[in-house]
Amino acid sequence: MRDLTSGADSALIEMVNPVNWRTALERLDGNEDLLKELAVLFCLEYPKLISALQKATDEKNANAIRAAAHTLKGVMGTFSADVASQAAAKLENLAEVGTLMGVETLTAKLAAEVEAVFVALRLISNDNQSANNKPATDNNQRILPCDLKVLIADDDPISRRALEVSLTAEGYEPSIAADGLEALRLLEGPDSPKLAVVNWMMPHVDGLKVCKTIRQRATDAYVYIILLTARGRKEEIIAGLEAGADDYLTKPFDVLELKARLRTGRRMLGLQGQLVAAREHLRVLATHDSLTGIWNRAAILDQLETELSRSKRSGVPLAVIMADLDRFKHINDTRGHLVGDIVLRGAAIRMKNALRAYDSIGRYGGEEFLIVAPGCDSGEAGNLAERLRVAICNENIEVRGTSLALTVSIGVSVTEPTSTPETLLCTADEALYEAKNKGRNMVAIGNPVA
Repeated sequence: MRDLTSGADSALIEMVNPVNWRTALERLDGNEDLLKELAVLFCLEYPKLISALQKATDEKNANAIRAAAHTLKGVMGTFSADVASQAAAKLENLAEVGTLMGVETLTAKLAAEVEAVFVALRLISNDNQSANNKPATDNNQRILPCDLKVLIADDDPISRRALEVSLTAEGYEPSIAADGLEALRLLEGPDSPKLAVVNWMMPHVDGLKVCKTIRQRATDAYVYIILLTARGRKEEIIAGLEAGADDYLTKPFDVLELKARLRTGRRMLGLQGQLVAAREHLRVLATHDSLTGIWNRAAILDQLETELSRSKRSGVPLAVIMADLDRFKHINDTRGHLVGDIVLRGAAIRMKNALRAYDSIGRYGGEEFLIVAPGCDSGEAGNLAERLRVAICNENIEVRGTSLALTVSIGVSVTEPTSTPETLLCTADEALYEAKNKGRNMVAIGNPVA
């Protein structure tokens, strides 16, 4: 970065008295093009900002005066225009307590200070436009891959642009919101950002409400929120953190500090992701059979209870299918348990592939499988069971160069008005043994247990 205090730039600094160019540039991590771009943006926004302040003062609207002064305080802070920023803070504090005595005088003083900044920044703006400089995002800074989305929610266009350019150059992919409602929409959408820089004071929905709303969501997708605020009192910081913010940053913000806080956020999100993954892994271990990957006994019985309750509420039938691999003990005894494991996995895959998307299958014990089939009457359950039988016996299982023939015996039970999980299982079990006794490799439909 070239020395802005030398040559023509030194003269420029002398002309730009209301603005501390050096401090403003340091806050932006030395990005001169960005500072000039922000000056252009301020010159475009200046009439609107002053008009909002004057209108609020004329109407003696304390809330509107406070909001306008707060915005100007942040904007002036961006350019290190300390005198104007202090005047805005004084007017904001006056409006906050609801005392409007002398407000016209303070408004006039603030307007005069902001106008001086406008005149000074217009010199920079004109210099920037006449030089036909490239946008700040096209400077020579190293551009990293956009590997993480971040929400920027700020109603101040100057602060918003400074955040956007600085974070894009750091490798982030910003999503932009100008108010709290838009911020919530972006955070609640699919593939939403997991990092958010949210301004406290915004129209419609403020930053505190955004934090509270996000924290009330029942989801594992955590959003790390940095609250951006010109409020620096301890009780205000506490209020922001209690609303759900993870961190805070006071305006005018320093780009290097912002980047460091975002890196902290990324570390926290990484740890949270590891915890969610570990919890999901434990859930899978607790509910799935480690050999076959399908539901284990406890989980498939839970599925049976859930589907039976749904069946009774809706009046739709439910079928329970019990399948047992024929002569599996002979495979274990003659081929070994490792081959037996391969056969069990292969059988589970074949049966799972033959089921409908909303059917459930679990390992009931040993070589026995339990299938819960919602919406099946006796005929439909018989057809489904036959499809499972064919899936097993239609093709040999190849194990270590050996082709093994495999068959399965299946028992079926269907709900009655008084059915319980126990009666359904008992009926299916009796039907299964009927299929075994009649020669195996067949389907038997059970009669309800009395």
